[in-house]
Amino acid sequence: DYTVFVHLVDADGRISGQQDIEPEGGFYRTSFWDVGEVVRDEHELTIDADAIPGEHRIEVGMYVLATGQRLPLVDEAGETAGDAVLLGTVAVRG
Repeated sequence: DYTVFVHLVDADGRISGQQDIEPEGGFYRTSFWDVGEVVRDEHELTIDADAIPGEHRIEVGMYVLATGQRLPLVDEAGETAGDAVLLGTVAVRG
Protein backbone atom coordinates (compact mmCIF):
# COMPACT_ATOMS: atom_id res chain seq x y z
CA ASP A 1 0.00 0.00 0.00
CA TYR A 2 1.27 3.43 -0.93
CA THR A 3 0.70 6.88 0.50
CA VAL A 4 -0.04 9.79 -1.85
CA PHE A 5 1.81 13.07 -1.34
CA VAL A 6 0.76 16.44 -2.70
CA HIS A 7 3.35 19.15 -2.10
CA LEU A 8 3.34 22.86 -2.78
CA VAL A 9 7.01 23.68 -3.44
CA ASP A 10 8.58 27.15 -3.76
CA ALA A 11 11.35 28.17 -6.17
CA ASP A 12 14.03 27.18 -3.63
CA GLY A 13 12.58 23.69 -3.17
CA ARG A 14 10.97 24.33 0.22
CA ILE A 15 7.60 22.71 0.88
CA SER A 16 5.08 25.41 1.73
CA GLY A 17 2.00 23.20 1.96
CA GLN A 18 1.38 19.49 1.83
CA GLN A 19 -0.99 16.60 2.33
CA ASP A 20 0.18 12.99 2.69
CA ILE A 21 -2.59 10.38 2.90
CA GLU A 22 -3.60 7.00 1.50
CA PRO A 23 -5.91 7.16 -1.55
CA GLU A 24 -9.53 8.07 -0.87
CA GLY A 25 -8.67 9.11 2.68
CA GLY A 26 -7.46 5.58 3.47
CA PHE A 27 -10.65 3.92 2.26
CA TYR A 28 -9.23 2.55 -1.02
CA ARG A 29 -5.71 1.28 -0.47
CA THR A 30 -3.52 0.71 -3.52
CA SER A 31 -3.36 -3.04 -2.81
CA PHE A 32 -7.06 -3.19 -3.80
CA TRP A 33 -6.50 -1.53 -7.19
CA ASP A 34 -6.78 -3.47 -10.43
CA VAL A 35 -4.12 -3.13 -13.14
CA GLY A 36 -5.03 -0.18 -15.37
CA GLU A 37 -7.69 1.11 -13.00
CA VAL A 38 -8.11 4.88 -12.82
CA VAL A 39 -8.73 6.16 -9.29
CA ARG A 40 -9.96 9.70 -8.68
CA ASP A 41 -8.42 11.07 -5.50
CA GLU A 42 -9.09 14.61 -4.32
CA HIS A 43 -6.70 16.52 -2.06
CA GLU A 44 -6.85 19.86 -0.30
CA LEU A 45 -3.77 21.91 0.56
CA THR A 46 -3.39 24.67 3.09
CA ILE A 47 -0.61 27.13 2.33
CA ASP A 48 1.77 27.60 5.25
CA ALA A 49 1.48 31.03 6.89
CA ASP A 50 5.21 31.62 6.35
CA ALA A 51 5.18 30.65 2.65
CA ILE A 52 7.35 32.93 0.55
CA PRO A 53 5.34 34.84 -2.07
CA GLY A 54 5.94 33.82 -5.67
CA GLU A 55 5.40 30.92 -8.00
CA HIS A 56 5.05 27.49 -6.39
CA ARG A 57 4.89 24.04 -8.03
CA ILE A 58 2.26 21.45 -7.20
CA GLU A 59 3.94 18.05 -7.15
CA VAL A 60 2.27 14.66 -6.62
CA GLY A 61 3.64 11.17 -6.10
CA MET A 62 3.45 8.05 -3.98
CA TYR A 63 5.69 6.45 -1.37
CA VAL A 64 5.95 3.58 1.07
CA LEU A 65 4.92 4.97 4.46
CA ALA A 66 7.21 2.70 6.51
CA THR A 67 10.37 3.69 4.62
CA GLY A 68 9.57 6.99 2.92
CA GLN A 69 10.84 5.54 -0.36
CA ARG A 70 9.06 7.12 -3.32
CA LEU A 71 7.84 5.25 -6.36
CA PRO A 72 9.89 6.20 -9.42
CA LEU A 73 8.30 7.66 -12.54
CA VAL A 74 9.16 5.79 -15.71
CA ASP A 75 9.10 7.47 -19.13
CA GLU A 76 8.05 5.94 -22.46
CA ALA A 77 11.59 4.62 -23.00
CA GLY A 78 11.49 2.80 -19.65
CA GLU A 79 13.93 5.22 -18.05
CA THR A 80 13.45 6.63 -14.55
CA ALA A 81 12.20 10.21 -14.81
CA GLY A 82 12.08 11.41 -11.20
CA ASP A 83 9.70 10.57 -8.40
CA ALA A 84 6.98 13.25 -8.59
CA VAL A 85 4.55 14.51 -11.23
CA LEU A 86 4.35 18.27 -11.76
CA LEU A 87 0.66 19.16 -11.91
CA GLY A 88 1.19 22.87 -12.49
CA THR A 89 2.05 26.09 -10.72
CA VAL A 90 0.23 28.59 -8.56
CA ALA A 91 1.10 32.09 -7.41
CA VAL A 92 1.32 32.62 -3.67
CA ARG A 93 0.74 36.21 -2.60
CA GLY A 94 2.04 37.77 0.58
